[in-house]
Amino acid sequence: MSMFDINTQVIFQSQMEYDEKSRKGDLVIDLIKASGADVYLSGRGAREYLDETKFNQSMRLEYDIFNHPVYEQKGASDFVLGLSSLDALFNLGITGAKHLLKMDAAS
Repeated sequence: MSMFDINTQVIFQSQMEYDEKSRKGDLVIDLIKASGADVYLSGRGAREYLDETKFNQSMRLEYDIFNHPVYEQKGASDFVLGLSSLDALFNLGITGAKHLLKMDAAS
């Protein structure tokens, strides 16, 4: 994270107090409450198990609409989607990956 100049606080689930029997959407709600967050940013795939009615103005749900940036991947004839930022780092170097991520964040 420091290589990409990301200064977001990370809280591990193992550091939180929540109902460990919770699953799926209820687990998400419990973790949001335990962290003190007021917004949950989710991928679109979570719509399958999140109960949107459990969110409100004090605990908002927002969906990320991610458009995967395309860049040259060494040794690949076709671009492989869905890889982590480490793929960009290894293919573009730190300067190129930072530039790519900052461009993507601006869009």
